[in-house]
Amino acid sequence: MKLKVFFIEVFIVLIGVSLAFFGETKRQQYINKKLEHKYIKALKVDLLHNLKQTQSRVTEDSVQVTKLSEVMTALKNKTFKQDSLGTALSNMLRASKISFHQPTYQEIINSSNMDVFINDSIRHMIIDYFDYYDGVRFSEEHSMNMLSNLIIPYTNSNFSILDILKKDINSELNSNSIKDDEFYNLIFMTSNYTSDKIYIYNQFIDKHNQLISALNKNYN
Repeated sequence: MKLKVFFIEVFIVLIGVSLAFFGETKRQQYINKKLEHKYIKALKVDLLHNLKQTQSRVTEDSVQVTKLSEVMTALKNKTFKQDSLGTALSNMLRASKISFHQPTYQEIINSSNMDVFINDSIRHMIIDYFDYYDGVRFSEEHSMNMLSNLIIPYTNSNFSILDILKKDINSELNSNSIKDDEFYNLIFMTSNYTSDKIYIYNQFIDKHNQLISALNKNYN
C-alpha cells in the first residue's frame, strides 16, 4: 500500500514538473514571438532609411560618373575649356558615404537574441544583409582614402583654386595642368572607382529588396 502511494506521489510530482515545464516553454515562446515582431518592426524602419540613403548615393554617383566621362571625352578630343575646370574638379573631388542605420541589428547581436527568429531563411538573410555592409563600407572608405591621399594633394599642388574662383581662364598653371596626363588619369581612376561603388550599392539594394520582401511575406 505504501509502495502504491509512493508511485502515485511520484507520478503527481512528474505531472506537476511537466506542466510547469510546458507552461514555462509556452511563456518563453510567447515572449520570443513578441520580441521577434518588435525587432521586425524596428528592422523595417532601419532598412527603409538605408534604402533611401543607398538610392540617393547611386543617383549622385551616377551623375558624377557621367560628368567625369564628359570631361574625359573633352580632354581626349582636345576640346576641354579651361572655364570648365571648376566643374571638372568639383566632380573629381566628390566622395559620398551612406548614413547607415543598424541599431536594431546591434541590439539583437549584443543581446544574443538572433534565435528569436524562428524562420532560418529570414535569420540568414538578416545576417547576410548586415554583413554585406562591410563590403559597402570598404568601398566607401577606399574612395575616401583615394580622395584625401591622392586627389586632394594633387589638386592643391597642380591647380590654382584662387584663379578658378576668379574665373581666370588665362591662368598658366591651370592651363598646363589640364594638359598633364596625370590629370586625365586621375579623372579616369575616380570614374572607375565610383562606378565600382555604384555596382556594390546596387548589389546592396538587391539584398535589401530580397530581405524586405521576405519580411513582408512572413510578417504582417
